[in-house]
Amino acid sequence: MEKTTILLVDDHPIIGEGLEFFLNLDPNLEVIGTASNAMAGLTLLKKLHPNVVVLDLEMPDMDGLEAISLYRGTDPKISIIVFSAHTEEKFVYQSLFAGARGYVVKGASPDDLKQAINLVQRGGFWVSTQFSRNIIENYLKSHQEEDPEDRTLSELTEREKQVFRLIVAGKQTEEIGESLYISVNTVAKHRTSLMKKLGVDNVVDLTKLAIRHGITRA
Repeated sequence: MEKTTILLVDDHPIIGEGLEFFLNLDPNLEVIGTASNAMAGLTLLKKLHPNVVVLDLEMPDMDGLEAISLYRGTDPKISIIVFSAHTEEKFVYQSLFAGARGYVVKGASPDDLKQAINLVQRGGFWVSTQFSRNIIENYLKSHQEEDPEDRTLSELTEREKQVFRLIVAGKQTEEIGESLYISVNTVAKHRTSLMKKLGVDNVVDLTKLAIRHGITRA
């Protein structure tokens, strides 16, 4: 049986070292890289191609939600688990929308993280037990089945999601291009495409849609 390879991205060295030590005790898991910021994590992701990334939401160089979209855009097969101190449900929704498959609250049992890794590696979703898994699963399922807006959101490409999030965060075209390492013309094309898919024609309506679906951060 091949080991599940893991990349840890957390700006607190003590947490990263502790997780690395604990996870490596499991014969089926192997931490193959650690990074203290999102861009360093991206470099390791491209170099090491881990199965799972465990990512903190609070990064010194980039919003964790933006990092999720960036990582998924770089490697769509990657499974991302958010490891965060945030306990509000909105962060779970936002993380899942960005492309994460798991959400573990810091302070939870270390075994919870192991369970999350094993489950997402098999294609499942996992959230800390303080959140109702059934509520989240039903929320996602019902909106996919019944809400045309959410169905459309799910049809956005990973890159369109990245551009969407940066637009509603107030970033200008040039800033988005620099963040995603793409040209301003490419940003404009993604912006036109995602607005057409979502049925909006201005940033105000785009932002309202984002707020309705818990995509923006308060």
